[in-house]
Amino acid sequence: MDAAADANPQLMLKLPLAVKQLGMSVHQGFDDLAQAAQHGATREELLQRLSTQLNVCKSCHAGYRLQADTEKP
Repeated sequence: MDAAADANPQLMLKLPLAVKQLGMSVHQGFDDLAQAAQHGATREELLQRLSTQLNVCKSCHAGYRLQADTEKP
């Protein structure tokens, strides 16, 4: 969750609530994964947790995209 503290405040204001919620769940999930590793979780358990986390990433990135501003001044 420490990584979330460095988020750009201006960007955070522009993001939909659902994106912010998914983002926070991803940060928490990776924190949980790290703790499981520190507490001796098996390789299989860690790989399953990682797979779950990456699926959350994929679903969010598939559903939400930032559009580049293509207008020229």
